[in-house]
Amino acid sequence: MTTSYRKFLERSQRFLQRILRKPAWDFNRFVCDPRQAKGRRWKFPTLMRAVLWGFLTNRRSLRAVESLTECGFDQRIPDSTLYDFVGQFSGEDVADLRRQLHAQVRTDWRSKSLEPVGLPCGVVGVDNKTLWTGPVAHAHDSHAQVVHPPHQPAYAQVRAVRTVLLSAASKPAIDQVAIRADTNEGGMFPEVFRELEATYGALIEIYSLDAGFCSQANARLIAEAHKGSSMGLKGNQPELFREATRVLGAQTQPERSSDWEP
Repeated sequence: MTTSYRKFLERSQRFLQRILRKPAWDFNRFVCDPRQAKGRRWKFPTLMRAVLWGFLTNRRSLRAVESLTECGFDQRIPDSTLYDFVGQFSGEDVADLRRQLHAQVRTDWRSKSLEPVGLPCGVVGVDNKTLWTGPVAHAHDSHAQVVHPPHQPAYAQVRAVRTVLLSAASKPAIDQVAIRADTNEGGMFPEVFRELEATYGALIEIYSLDAGFCSQANARLIAEAHKGSSMGLKGNQPELFREATRVLGAQTQPERSSDWEP
């Protein structure tokens, strides 16, 4: 383990310990242990803390979270235990955890911890993230979508719409919801937008959206709420792309640029 990686784990663990001392992160206020009482080896808060730590450190799989627990827990937690644990949460449980995230963000907002840094107002980045990819036969989640790439075997994936507060120094994720199997990120945006506006309101003034969200309907939705927007545009929308090229083609230098992704 390198020195920089060790320091990263130490910092993330200290941060995790700090936020778990706040009342808004008392998991028992929002969700109950989904496991049967008999045969529990691991305590509920221990497993929840492991999953949250994995999220904070951007682990891409529960196997990676298992390796992480070697550094900050009394015992290594097997990934099979974590898979069984998270797989027992119902849709209502996941919705309750989402409300817990909202409660924590509002607490930080009231404490002035989310003031804009480097930007004049609250700006969020909304993007789609792939949470899981695997064989179609292993796709047991109701949100799994089957993808049929040309000249390759079909596979399944579960994706989510994630919202990050780009204007805050800490760049926290303030919302995440799985994309339903019958739609895509653009189709999910209206309900994501309504939830963000109802939950945060004045915290958000500008929405920065990936190209998958680019549509007249989504732009109108934001404009009617008197909020600003910035949308990505790619060649997969040829008519709109040609018009943008005609209007903006002479501008070769961007006014602002960033390599940050939510």
